[in-house]
Amino acid sequence: MKTALPSFDQLVIQFTKKALSQREAFRIEATTAFKQYTPKKRVLTRSFETPHVGARDVFAAWQEHLLPLHQNIEVARSQFIFRRHIAKHLSLEMPVAQKKAEALISERNHQALAQALDALYAGRRFKKTRHCAERFLAQSDDVISLQQQCYMTYCAYKYVALQQRIVIVDPHAAFYSRMLRRLALWRERRTTITNETKRLAEVHARLSELAALHDGLIKAASENKWDLATAFNLRTQYEKRLVCLSEQEIGSIVRRMAVYDEITREFRQNYIEQYASIHDNLKSMSTITSGIDALLLHLFEMSNAEKNQFMILVKEYRELLRERAAIKHTQEYRFTI
Repeated sequence: MKTALPSFDQLVIQFTKKALSQREAFRIEATTAFKQYTPKKRVLTRSFETPHVGARDVFAAWQEHLLPLHQNIEVARSQFIFRRHIAKHLSLEMPVAQKKAEALISERNHQALAQALDALYAGRRFKKTRHCAERFLAQSDDVISLQQQCYMTYCAYKYVALQQRIVIVDPHAAFYSRMLRRLALWRERRTTITNETKRLAEVHARLSELAALHDGLIKAASENKWDLATAFNLRTQYEKRLVCLSEQEIGSIVRRMAVYDEITREFRQNYIEQYASIHDNLKSMSTITSGIDALLLHLFEMSNAEKNQFMILVKEYRELLRERAAIKHTQEYRFTI
């Protein structure tokens, strides 16, 4: 049994995501879809279109009404009990019952097709167009499905390309039209590269600004992917422990450091073990452990307002890193195709 093909809206959503994330990959796939929608297929599709009936209406009528009927009939046709039922109630021999069943199936399919065409084409004005649609829908469901898939994919790519202003060179367009589209493609890429270069400069400048704040801890926390949520939770535990201390103990930096070491020991040890598999010399490990301690001590001394602002800046830094990586990936991909 054939499964339902993605709808036009589903294809548009899928292709839009690709266009936004991988513009050049989208262009390649769209060009392939345009190529597969050959002139012969385009002529066929236009042959059953009218000012009021589009190809999508014809395909929808097939998929919603004719295809389910055909599938149900095929299930019945394959069952011996269906033929035996006809033979029994009409008092026919099995070979004759088989022919009678095929005749009934053919008649039912023809009747359903006529009803679908009547709903699409009213009156005698589009008699020739209706005849073209009838010949097309009288084919096997596999043939219709392939034509539908090709047409819907082409339309969805074309729609998304227009919405996102992505130039697609149709391989089946006229020579002069292809030349104009190639010129438009060159202009589009030139504009895109200019905008990317400008945005990369803005991102780099902002990253440099953020990296200079908080003694470089924003950059370190982002690039090392330190777990800030857990670090702030440790700060909360530290504050709760201080409340339980006497005034004399609170006034002792040695006692406060002991509490700090006890609460943060597991956190620091986990990161030390994690980086030990990457760095095999004491100098690198010392730099990492010092960075973790600097971050924790900095966070422990922040006010709530400073903490919230720090988290916002870290989030911005990480988003800028992802944006920069995405732009560079797009540029590298563009140069390889």
